[in-house]
Amino acid sequence: LGPAHGEERGLDHLVLMPQLHPGGLLRDATLGAFGRLFGLTLASVNDPKSKASVGVGAFNLMRRAALARIGDMQRVRLEVGDDMALGAMLRASGAHQGVASGRDLVHLTWYRTAGQIVRGLEKGIFAFGGRCEPWRLYLGALALLAMELAPWIALTRGPLLFALGATAIVLDIAIVAAGERWMGRRAL
Repeated sequence: LGPAHGEERGLDHLVLMPQLHPGGLLRDATLGAFGRLFGLTLASVNDPKSKASVGVGAFNLMRRAALARIGDMQRVRLEVGDDMALGAMLRASGAHQGVASGRDLVHLTWYRTAGQIVRGLEKGIFAFGGRCEPWRLYLGALALLAMELAPWIALTRGPLLFALGATAIVLDIAIVAAGERWMGRRAL
């Protein structure tokens, strides 16, 4: 991976997902849940026609021309979500983005407890995802809650919905396990 990976794919911006060091079960389960939701975005980032963008603080590799198109990194300096803002600015400028596993290349401990993950994501989601507008956060939280609870509620609503709910739950678990395996982590 690295420059050759980006060169072969004609990328202007390559993001590597770091291999996260394992921790306790609750922390790792929280990372798995976040990874499943974050993965929804990652799946479309590699599509040049997509408007989805990504930036990861652990590793961003950019072409000089792509960085010049956005001015430089001064606009995101001291931003809470500087990595995500950088990715969004590059995508908006027409940069071709790609994301790959940085397993065995980029390692880090990203928060030590589940509580630290929640607090850390809270500030980034409020600043970047909610654009500092509480109504956007509440709407997003309700949508997330509905998405997460729907399969479990479906289990109680008759045979057809039971089958759909059970299928969704199994798929959720499979997606998390596949993501963890992709990153070289334990699937549990």
